[in-house]
This record gives sequence, structure tokens and C-alpha cells, in this order.
Amino acid sequence: MEPLEILREATTASKVFCCDNSSCKESGELNLDLDKNAFLRACGSVKGAAASIEGEDIQKIIFHGVNITVAFMKQESDTIGVVWQEPISSLIQLGRLDGALKKMLETPPPQPEEQKQPEIQAPPTEEPEEKEPEKFEKEPMQREPEIEVKEKPSEPKIEQPPPPVVKFIYAAEVMDRIENLLEKYLEDFSTVIFENEISDLGLSLKGAQSFTKEQIVTLIDKLHDAASLMIGGSTANDMKEEILKNIKDTEREAQ
Repeated sequence: MEPLEILREATTASKVFCCDNSSCKESGELNLDLDKNAFLRACGSVKGAAASIEGEDIQKIIFHGVNITVAFMKQESDTIGVVWQEPISSLIQLGRLDGALKKMLETPPPQPEEQKQPEIQAPPTEEPEEKEPEKFEKEPMQREPEIEVKEKPSEPKIEQPPPPVVKFIYAAEVMDRIENLLEKYLEDFSTVIFENEISDLGLSLKGAQSFTKEQIVTLIDKLHDAASLMIGGSTANDMKEEILKNIKDTEREAQ
């Protein structure tokens, strides 16, 4: 049985899903008209909301509706969701989520059985009769005189110095350009995502004259990963490419 099926049966849910940065796996059916990216967008929004609560690591978020209950559980690299098409208010029933999730993660996927090939016995081979070696006398070989070859002394190798490593920096205005393009794709969530990633990297925007290329590349990669959960991997890739092109003219060689 597939892991998502195990979780759905253990929680008596109508549907369960598991979403990473760009795709979702699903099990079960819902009497709702949803497009294929609905759960992916929902996971991105939940992650953005959890990230805005500073000082707390949010592991589980539960939404109660009139005729529906949805639970989101954060894992190391993805988000697992459970949907009931009924109001679930019992703390005991919701408490089963952790146990059911643990059981799902511990269950290995079924492995196909290996088919054993029938053993083929080789026919017995007849050993050839041993023949007595023929006796013959070898003529003594005359050895040619050895010629001593003197090796030419090798010329000393001149080591070439390695080429100088060129380092690049970005002018301080690069942060304004990145934040403006982030708002174009994430709208209201852009400020929270941008400030969280700046804080995680320990960057200070006040009074900064420039930033290293390593700092800017790392920041853009982290913004791409966060945006993937909200707008999908393809759109997040477009955002990253547009940012890199837009900030190119702020790059200069470090003195």
C-alpha cells in the first residue's frame, strides 16, 4: 500500500496530498471543483504565513470550515495536507495525525519481487588426453653486447603562477531592484519573504555601500526556493532569471 493511502485510511480523511516546491502527489477524492495546482498554491500560502510569525517554528496549521477541515503539516522538504469533508472538532481525532504521519513515513514502498533465473547446467566436458612433451635440444643463443644509453638531463620545469581570481561586488542599489521584482511576482507576500531571507543571511541594509557576489547569489537562490512554494517552480525560475538580468549592470570588479 502506498504511504499516502496509509495516511488516508488511518485518519479516515477524504483526501491527502504531499507537495514540494513544484508538484503534488494526491490520494482520495473530493466533491469540490479544484484545479490541479490548488493544493500547491495552498501549501505556499500556508508556508508564507507561518514564516511571518517570528521566533516560532510552526509545524501544523488546521483550518475549520462549515463542512470541511484541512490540516497542513510541515516536513523537512515538503508539506503534507489532510482534508476531511466534514467539521472535525475532536482534539482526540486531530491528535491521531502525528501517529498516522509517523506510520506513513516509516512504511517502506513495496519492492517488486526478483524473479530467479533457472540454473542451466553446463554439459560435462571431456578432458583431453595428456601428451608427453616432445624433447628437443635448444641451440645456445648468442647474446648481443649491451649498449649503455645515457639519459639526457631533464630541463627544470618553470611553474607558471595561477591566474588572478577576479572578485565582483554589487552596488547597494541592487537590493532595491531585487525587492521591486519580488513584489511584481509575490505581491503582498513579497515584503515578509524578503525581510525573512535578509534576516536569515545576517545582512544589514542600513549604511551598506556594496554587497559581495556570493551574498547576492545566495539571497536570490533563497528567494527562489521560498517563491516556488507560492507561485510554482516554473514561475519562480522566470522571476530568478529576470532578477539576474536586471542587476547585471550593478555588478563591478572589486578593487
